Amino acid sequence: MARAFRAEGGRVVGRMEPYEVELLRGLVGDVVGLVTSDRREDPVTARLFPDASPDPATAADLHDLLHDDLREAKLAAARALLESLPDDGRIALDNDAAEAWLTALNDVRLALGTTLNVTEESYGRETGDDDLAMQVYDLLTFLQDSLVEAVLGLGVDR
Repeated sequence: MARAFRAEGGRVVGRMEPYEVELLRGLVGDVVGLVTSDRREDPVTARLFPDASPDPATAADLHDLLHDDLREAKLAAARALLESLPDDGRIALDNDAAEAWLTALNDVRLALGTTLNVTEESYGRETGDDDLAMQVYDLLTFLQDSLVEAVLGLGVDR
């Protein structure tokens, strides 16, 4: 199983099993597909690009203004994660790569959590520890949490 990320020598290091590497690559690839699809009515895509205002007209204007930049930022983070994810699972990230990983992992968790109907209120109360999708969600949560702690351990202002 994946080991927690940690700050070491000015970098963030971690370890994943080869099957976890392949799983993460697939999930990030799925999110790339969602980000490039422009299916605004899809609940997962809507979660990845939430309205920036409760007012529909303002939200539409902001979407038109910001969507392309947000999409490019998400795609850049996904590319950075994929480029820095070695086959052997021995991960070593500088601060910029770690920040990209945080963005990409967050997008994957949002997409999967939306699909699974996970909310802040429901997380941790799910039944069925044998549910593979929830185990994947838990793995992503673990990776993201330990990465946040490791980045904070670097002492870099965010």
